[in-house]
Amino acid sequence: MILSYSFSITKRKKKKASNNFQKKKPKYKKNKKKYLNNLISKRWMHYEEKKCI
Repeated sequence: MILSYSFSITKRKKKKASNNFQKKKPKYKKNKKKYLNNLISKRWMHYEEKKCI
């Protein structure tokens, strides 16, 4: 009884993770350039702030 219960919990956790990953993936595929530009600009802003200080 206890073994089967713990197994069902692990199964549920794995399912949730995969669903989240699938939801996030298409956004990145659609706007790959936008996503990369955002990342770069954020890093650059952070770098500039550090430079000023």
